[in-house]
Amino acid sequence: MSLCLSLCRQQILRCRLNNYSNLRSIIIHQRRLVSHLSDSNVNQNLPLLDRSHHELVKRIKNLLINVQTDLKLLSAPDKKLLNEAQMNIDSIFLLVVVGEFNSGKSQFINTLLNEKEEVCPTGILPTTDVIHILKYGTKRKDVIESDHVKSIYLPNEWLRQTNIVDTPGTNAILQTHQQITEHFIPRSDYILFVTSVDRPFSESERLFLVRIHEWRKKVLIILNKIDQIQQDVDKEKILNYVRTNARQVLDDTSVPIFPISALKLIGINELENYLRTELNDKVKLRLKLENPLGIAESIFDKYLLIVQERKQILVDDEQVLIILYNDIDQYHRQMLDDFKFQLNKIDNIFFHMVDNLEEFLLEYIKLSRLIPTLFSTSSSSEVKVQFNNRVNKNIEQDINQCVSNLCDWLIERSNRTVHQLNKHLNSNTIHIRRQQQINQNTISEVNTDFSISRQKILNQLQTQCQNILYKQKTATGAQADDLSASIRSTMIGTAAIEVGAVGLGALATLASFDWTGLLGASLIGILGLYLIPMRRLTIKQEMKDRIDKTRIDLTTQLEKHFLQELDLNERKMRELIMPYSQFVQNEEEKLKKTTEQIDTIRKQIKQLKLDIQTSLPKK
Repeated sequence: MSLCLSLCRQQILRCRLNNYSNLRSIIIHQRRLVSHLSDSNVNQNLPLLDRSHHELVKRIKNLLINVQTDLKLLSAPDKKLLNEAQMNIDSIFLLVVVGEFNSGKSQFINTLLNEKEEVCPTGILPTTDVIHILKYGTKRKDVIESDHVKSIYLPNEWLRQTNIVDTPGTNAILQTHQQITEHFIPRSDYILFVTSVDRPFSESERLFLVRIHEWRKKVLIILNKIDQIQQDVDKEKILNYVRTNARQVLDDTSVPIFPISALKLIGINELENYLRTELNDKVKLRLKLENPLGIAESIFDKYLLIVQERKQILVDDEQVLIILYNDIDQYHRQMLDDFKFQLNKIDNIFFHMVDNLEEFLLEYIKLSRLIPTLFSTSSSSEVKVQFNNRVNKNIEQDINQCVSNLCDWLIERSNRTVHQLNKHLNSNTIHIRRQQQINQNTISEVNTDFSISRQKILNQLQTQCQNILYKQKTATGAQADDLSASIRSTMIGTAAIEVGAVGLGALATLASFDWTGLLGASLIGILGLYLIPMRRLTIKQEMKDRIDKTRIDLTTQLEKHFLQELDLNERKMRELIMPYSQFVQNEEEKLKKTTEQIDTIRKQIKQLKLDIQTSLPKK
């Protein structure tokens, strides 16, 4: 089916490039042809249907109508075809004669009808350039329905319950001819496929039979011009060749093949007797009832193939989504792990401050500093200056730098992850599958919504990733400054106060030390040796506790802001992917529902076929 449709589209494209108006006329005439067939059959004598089979007809029509309503995947052309099938089910039997030009189709029809006057034009060139619909009438009358359709009414018994259609050659030079012929095949009830001994079962004939088989059509093969072969051995070789290939293509070991010469009336009687016997009213009715079911099955086969192709695309999409979400999860884990390392840098600043404090206290709280401290008028300011230079030195700048580095790191890692997401979206798998989707659509009008929606979402996702990367690339410095300022506004102020408190606390602690009391003591040496180390240890512990509190408060605030930023970045990434993920999920649900619907319909078709066989057995 896909091959047929692909060839059809190629031919239509060539027609469009050569002559757009010509293609438009084909479509218009196809519609007129279908409409004319439906209208003309209403007035046909001896309706084919028996009243006892009206219930079967009703069930088939209801099934086809429900399919058009329920199966959302159906394209407009397929809905139209199913609608025509259910409308034509109780129309007259349609026998369509097809084959390549110059195979003798028209000559065969003339011979079969045995009219005195030639009905269908014949010649060595492609003479049949229109559809000839042969119908029953009380007298001969030719009616030009359109540029491509001509009705011929004849008082011929063959036509009382059968319309015979003579089609242009399937390999005609004019592509319009083949388009019309291929468009007519699904609407036929029985096909006479005419080939000839000069080119028996050519490749183009084989491809055309493949298309016929896809529509579940019953076929009888006519090997024309058998009179041109003199030796019986050669005739048998050609027959075996055609028989073997036909059985293989049609998957039917009982396909009938008749060697004839329409020009010299060889084998015509045998063929005519077979048609009258095998295509009796009961068989015609059975084929007529089975025809719309075969059309539906052929359409469903196509859609099952489309569903399988879409499922495979979605499987690939799911794998890409797994990779994308794994990237985000990995980003989250690595950021948490690396953040500990970033905090260690700030911890080290405070640990280094404690080390400096210990050195400062060892130097300033000792006996050798006792007398200068008591009698110097500038001792207090000197202690403060030394404390700031040796303990508080650059503490705020160092913390600010750490915060700035942390912000740069956070943004850089986020950018790297977004870049990784974009890289996966641009991966070969995505592009290959997307290109296959564009180039290998089984039928464009069916896949349009799916492929356009999918590609639109992927394009939007890639564009958003690229926009994020561009904005962050052009504004990384400002972004880092903004983030750093936001953190400092809530943290660094607190840290400065706490660090200041550490310094003031140190001065207060030193000032509260009773230096004069020690001077008045008679045992100053002994007391100094004992009290000063104890007091120094107390001061150190008090200040260390304050430093630790400041460190903990600062890192707690940093961690709070970091987790907020991490959560925000991660949420943005997931929101970025969400439309893609939602599309895949929705399409999977649609495909599941469509598959279930098709399975249910196929079961109903199978049951209808069984009921038809029971009502109209082959033997």
